[in-house]
Amino acid sequence: MIQKKQIKKLKHKFNNRTLAQHYPQFRKYIQISNKGETIIDYKNQNALNELNKSIMDYYFGIREFTVPLTQMIPALGCRLNYIEWVKEQVDKSKFPIIKIYDVGTGFSGVLIFLAYRLYGWKGIGVDTSEQAINHAQSIAQLNHIECEFKVGDLFQFLQDGMVTVCNPPFYDDQEEREYNRVIQNQETFVEGGEVSFVKKMIQNSNKNCIYTTMLGRKSSLNSFQDINEKTELHQGNNIRFALSWNQQQEQQQQLNK
Repeated sequence: MIQKKQIKKLKHKFNNRTLAQHYPQFRKYIQISNKGETIIDYKNQNALNELNKSIMDYYFGIREFTVPLTQMIPALGCRLNYIEWVKEQVDKSKFPIIKIYDVGTGFSGVLIFLAYRLYGWKGIGVDTSEQAINHAQSIAQLNHIECEFKVGDLFQFLQDGMVTVCNPPFYDDQEEREYNRVIQNQETFVEGGEVSFVKKMIQNSNKNCIYTTMLGRKSSLNSFQDINEKTELHQGNNIRFALSWNQQQEQQQQLNK
């Protein structure tokens, strides 16, 4: 069995120069500016894949973390911030959380992996794509991560005592999705966009769980005024948002309408 690396404490910033010293495949994608700063072409899918592969190995002891180049490559800094915020919600609620539940886990399964490495949370990642599940499962098996990946309806396996995490599809029509022509799958597309997706999550909040989700657009927050627990997730120039609620809050909001 592979010995787990000790997780290095992060201040929400990965040291690309250090990563380049340890990972030659990543090093060939960076340049050094006149000020001595590392420069990465964030539009280059190969560069992003090697960056993520290096980060997950160096900081979290997770080997061979890659996704197919036709898929959305996750920004790890925001995902890390999100998981840490989810932990805060769990601590505040004092729920006896037994598992993390990733709604639409995708090819990377990254939220499951970060939660396991940071807090020892076992998890279930669910997706409608068998290809995505098989890919995420292969990473988990290689790294001896205790989790499950399942194909099915996104809420099919949710049980009381879980905490949901989610990075919902954010494009709301095919034309808008054309702005990112690299992505050739449905992972970033759903009718009605992320607002519609999260509203369906709220409608399905019928378990004694902590529900959380990320949002990609600040304008989407306007559709969730009744939800009190909100935050911004900053990582460099990348900003995402997150919501948290539970079944009791949703029932009370319905009574107040």
